[in-house]
Amino acid sequence: MRLKCESNARAGDVPVLNLFCRSRLYALAKQAQLPVNVIRDAGRTQIAAGSKTVIAIGPGEPCIDIDFVGVV
Repeated sequence: MRLKCESNARAGDVPVLNLFCRSRLYALAKQAQLPVNVIRDAGRTQIAAGSKTVIAIGPGEPCIDIDFVGVV
């Protein structure tokens, strides 16, 4: 499975996925029958409580390739 996502990250930085890419990645992981969970922030810092901040996927065999468009 392949997912193409836009990112303005520089090479070596951790890309931040937009809402569409996060949703698509979640759906692909579910389709591949991988364990997947969306982590919501506790709100103890500058991030609003309940914000979806991380998608945890696995363990499992690698089966999703992500192409980041716009990485410089």
